[in-house]
Amino acid sequence: MQAGWFGLIDERSERMHHVRTMATIVRARAKLRARHQLTLPDAVVRAAGIEEGETFVVEVDPERPETLRLDRMRKSYAGALRGLYGDTRRHLDELRGDWD
Repeated sequence: MQAGWFGLIDERSERMHHVRTMATIVRARAKLRARHQLTLPDAVVRAAGIEEGETFVVEVDPERPETLRLDRMRKSYAGALRGLYGDTRRHLDELRGDWD
């Protein structure tokens, strides 16, 4: 193994793993394959609790094209804001009462 700025590099598998034991940061090297496919390393999948079929949004800042941001999309937004505006059903009933 060779120590590098990004962590430990396993020369045989060409995989890089960087894990901070006192924090929750996990970094692993991934290679872009044919047809723009990127396989997430097992260490990242386990640490993030990613499951097959999940969808992500990839973001690139034109001022920093060397950095990609990967955000997991929620499976459903239903109920995500429940309670934020109080009792909306009662409020709607009151508004509908004014229609007469």
